[in-house]
Amino acid sequence: MGIIRKFRGNLTVLRHLPGQKRTPYLPEERWRTLQNSRVQSIVRHAAATVPHYRDLFRTLKLDPQEIRSAADLDRLPLLDKDTIRQSPDRFC
Repeated sequence: MGIIRKFRGNLTVLRHLPGQKRTPYLPEERWRTLQNSRVQSIVRHAAATVPHYRDLFRTLKLDPQEIRSAADLDRLPLLDKDTIRQSPDRFC
C-alpha cells in the first residue's frame, strides 16, 4: 500500500509541474491569487483528513475557512520535531 501511495503522490507532483514553470512569471496579483487558492486548498484538506490538524483546529476553535492566505498561516503553531516524533501516525 505504501508504494501505491508514493506513486500517486509522484503523479500529483508531475501533473502540476508544467504550471510551476510559469508561476514565477505571472503578474503579482495573479500569483498572489494562485498562492492563496493553494493555501486554502491545503489547509482544508489537512483539516479534513489529517488527525493532528483536525484536532488542532478544534482545540484552537478556528474554522479552516478562516485561513485565506499565506499570512493567515501565522495563526497556526509551528510544528517541531518532538511533536511529530511523538505520534507520526497523526500526520498521515
